Amino acid sequence: MIYIYDIECFPNYFGVTFKDVKTKYIQNFILYHSYQNEQNNKNDIDKLIEFVGRKKNKWFVGYNNKSFDNQLINYIYTNYQIQSIFSIEERTKNIHEFMMSIINEKDTEFKYRLPFQSVDLMRVGNTQHKSLKLVAVNINWPLIQDSPIHAEQIVKDEDLEEIYKYNLNDVEITEKLYHTLKDDINVRWEVGQKYGIDLMSEPDSGMANRLLEKMYSDASGIPIKELRDMRTERKIIHYENIVFPEIKFTTPILNELLKEIRSQKYYKNQPYFNKVVVFNGVRYKLGIGGIHSDDLPGIFTNENDIKIIDCDIVSMYPNLVINNNLYPAHLNRTFLSLYKKIIDQRLQAKKEGRNTEAYVLKILVNSVFGR
Repeated sequence: MIYIYDIECFPNYFGVTFKDVKTKYIQNFILYHSYQNEQNNKNDIDKLIEFVGRKKNKWFVGYNNKSFDNQLINYIYTNYQIQSIFSIEERTKNIHEFMMSIINEKDTEFKYRLPFQSVDLMRVGNTQHKSLKLVAVNINWPLIQDSPIHAEQIVKDEDLEEIYKYNLNDVEITEKLYHTLKDDINVRWEVGQKYGIDLMSEPDSGMANRLLEKMYSDASGIPIKELRDMRTERKIIHYENIVFPEIKFTTPILNELLKEIRSQKYYKNQPYFNKVVVFNGVRYKLGIGGIHSDDLPGIFTNENDIKIIDCDIVSMYPNLVINNNLYPAHLNRTFLSLYKKIIDQRLQAKKEGRNTEAYVLKILVNSVFGR
């Protein structure tokens, strides 16, 4: 079962809304201490605990929930027996204090060993720098609103209905995003099942990292935990050591450019090398990301004496690695044989129409070069 969910939390209020993707049934659980009238207190924590623990085969889908909502739910679920002896006022304060610790410390122990399975749409959609409100704008959601109450403000009885409506609106934005990203979610499920790893809340780059570390660990025998700690630190990089010696030019302007590039040094936190060059009537920009022509917009058409030719090199950057025997200094040649195997596997999958596998392996081989 798949539930879209979102949490609102204040010093005297905790609320979470779940929506069943299939049945559209909505459940809202609240823990609320009223400073106006204690008869208006609400305590649905027992029902929440029963809901979370009832069925194992369920998924909670949220936005930024891996870093936030999941941890709050896990904290409440794990500490249920201990917290049950406290008053509603004390419990809401404890949950709010834990929420603030998440915000300040980012990750806690409650990020792991969840009592449910989870998908974080922020990661799946590669929108780590976008708020849910901005995502709502991007998907043309009709109602964009800020929280009716500041996170550290005391909730009053008359605020309850507005908080619930706000919470439900966020859930329905997340539900729309879920349907938008369903193909991406299916890719992560399919590939994760094939390779035996959890990719459900990984961005594209994270998916590539998890796959590569699993493959390299299997090929080399180095445990993944140990592999993640391996580094080669380079405090300075001399460009003359990373420009291949067979690169040569015949024109003075390009030979001057090559000489200048080979004289460069890279220090950590130093500005990257940037250069603009005009060659044969074309303006080129060089930077850490590569070389690009700097063109004005235009319309180009085939004519009798003009042909427009679009060329593509299959796996250009990965093949630069393979053809020049490049690999990280803290690894060994197992990396090269594995990388070549992955490139070949990607091309074979593309040829045979296994589009999901080809797509994921393309991300993998290109991310290795980028990193």
